Amino acid sequence: MSETGRGHVALVAFYNKKALGVRYLSAALRRDGYEPSVVFFKDFNSVRPAMAEAADLDLLVAELRRIRPLFIGLSVMSSMYLESVYAVLARLREERLAPIVCGGAYATMFPERLIERGADYVLRSDGEINMLRLADALRSGGITNGIPSLVRREDGKIRANPIGGLLADIDGYGLPDINCPGSCLIEGGRLTRGDPQLGIRSYEVVASRGCPFTCSYCCCVNLRRLLPEGIPGVRTRSAESVVSELEEAKRQCKRLLHVHFYDEVFPNLPGWVDEFCREYGRRVRLPFTIWSHPRMADAEILRKLKSVGLREVIIGIQSGSERVRREVFHRYETQEDILRRFGNQFSRPAELL
Repeated sequence: MSETGRGHVALVAFYNKKALGVRYLSAALRRDGYEPSVVFFKDFNSVRPAMAEAADLDLLVAELRRIRPLFIGLSVMSSMYLESVYAVLARLREERLAPIVCGGAYATMFPERLIERGADYVLRSDGEINMLRLADALRSGGITNGIPSLVRREDGKIRANPIGGLLADIDGYGLPDINCPGSCLIEGGRLTRGDPQLGIRSYEVVASRGCPFTCSYCCCVNLRRLLPEGIPGVRTRSAESVVSELEEAKRQCKRLLHVHFYDEVFPNLPGWVDEFCREYGRRVRLPFTIWSHPRMADAEILRKLKSVGLREVIIGIQSGSERVRREVFHRYETQEDILRRFGNQFSRPAELL
């Protein structure tokens, strides 16, 4: 237990040294008086993520012993590295260092699998508010059963509380930690102290949470269905919040050259893009990339974004067959939508992008 704060908390991010979700949780814990330490466990590899080795697990356990956390939070975003997640869970159960809490997209979708593998708790959906409630309960010895979004084992059964404790206005979550205090990277049997994000050249940011579409291969539609009444399926930050984060990223990440917006579809709300362009062009001025959709890549909006640094628009076309897109992938753009967005409506499409 910390002598000065409310207690230490350990957060573990798997295969992602940018790990936006963990950075939001770290910032929320700090603002509430806790002392978070983030362990970035293994670096990103989308082709062949290396399984956690015994030396990696030993280093993780040693670091957690040093931190002496109130609880250990594991960010489980994807099934791509579950073998390593399960290895970590098994080792942590053996060591009995602290309660284990899982969160993230995969944990939200399949909480029972992680409870069965040894997690004490799973927090579904947004974790900023409910993780603080859980931290307070564990710190004081209070009751955890009533915390919204919490999944736990009780009387031999897995019980899940309704999802709640979410903000419709996600500006209320504040900005993520760009330089997480007390962080380290464990990779290849070595532990390197310091936040590994500080050396990046491309910064990832989200201006919104959620997606309006229903693609069959994506978890977003199912995550949206879990949201309680009153929480929109797509929640957009203010342009001021986004630009403030990017200003701080420029200050902290000295080698930064590029920004990648990780939104499923970059915001195109009335007035939002105008404010964003005005502030981004004045305060950030870095080239950037966005994701979009054939039904939402508006030519006038893209021209405005290009004027302040847009260099690439990534749009997925899963099949040239409209029937396959509609019946298999649940993507309902027409052939005309695609052709229009990719040049037919422009006499010189190259002048746009």
